[in-house]
Amino acid sequence: MTSMSFIRKNSNARILIKESGMMAFKLLKLIKNPLKIINLIKLEYLEFRCNTNKRIDSQTKIYKELGLQRDKSIKHLNVILKQLGLNKYDEDYGMYSEHLIIFAGIALEKKNIDSVLEIGTYDAISTTILSALFENSKIYTIDLKNNDPIYKQTYSREDSEIRNRFNIARDKIIASRNNIEFIQMNSLAIMQTTLRKKKFDLIWIDGAHGYPFVCSDIMNSIALAHQSTIIMCDDIWESVDKSDQIYKSIASWETLNCLKYAELIDLYFFLKRVGKIHLNNKKFIAYFKLKDLSTI
Repeated sequence: MTSMSFIRKNSNARILIKESGMMAFKLLKLIKNPLKIINLIKLEYLEFRCNTNKRIDSQTKIYKELGLQRDKSIKHLNVILKQLGLNKYDEDYGMYSEHLIIFAGIALEKKNIDSVLEIGTYDAISTTILSALFENSKIYTIDLKNNDPIYKQTYSREDSEIRNRFNIARDKIIASRNNIEFIQMNSLAIMQTTLRKKKFDLIWIDGAHGYPFVCSDIMNSIALAHQSTIIMCDDIWESVDKSDQIYKSIASWETLNCLKYAELIDLYFFLKRVGKIHLNNKKFIAYFKLKDLSTI
């Protein structure tokens, strides 16, 4: 055996030992956490039943049914994100999800979007993307006042310094766009303001996700809609282990399906994210329009 082959053989052995050690370490971690093993098995089973490509195909069919093109919409979205200096679309990045692709599809195919209502501004990233996609439209975005107790106690804003930095960053983003009107109020009161006189072309519901808030937001959005209005709703859970008023609830799922059952709306559900890692935390985005009841 030459010296070079001896070195190569030993090097390969060291690599194999290292990799085996890392694998053993990971297995030990899993053994200590049986729930994680169960979740991994469940994840693989769900992926086996319907893999990522099938989920994307299913999602694409919904786009086509609505007169939209998913691939084309992603390309358009990335052009807008680049213009805004934001990251390219990746559903695993930050708050990015399928709703942005749907917005882009609507912007490409629907030419009658003059006014947009967003319920739930948060950090204004979705707001500014909406304002760029619909640059000739007026974007009205609603969120709680900075001193509202619910605002201060949610989304890691308990600390006053963190909250102030968050508010400043959000306000700076909003100020950078000339077609956004930021209204700070509780969305429960929307029908008591001058907004009640408006009819919006696109409404995006992304406020609190539990009872009674999202139910009120959905019904108020219907009151603010005309026959062609597109209404979308974020973070829809079909089932949950434990419900709360803000983050996780079946409230929107139950409300929208009741409206569909009553034949008041045409309703579609998109997967919020299509990747395998999201199967154990599956959420939907609703897309719905009012049915024509003028003949009744």
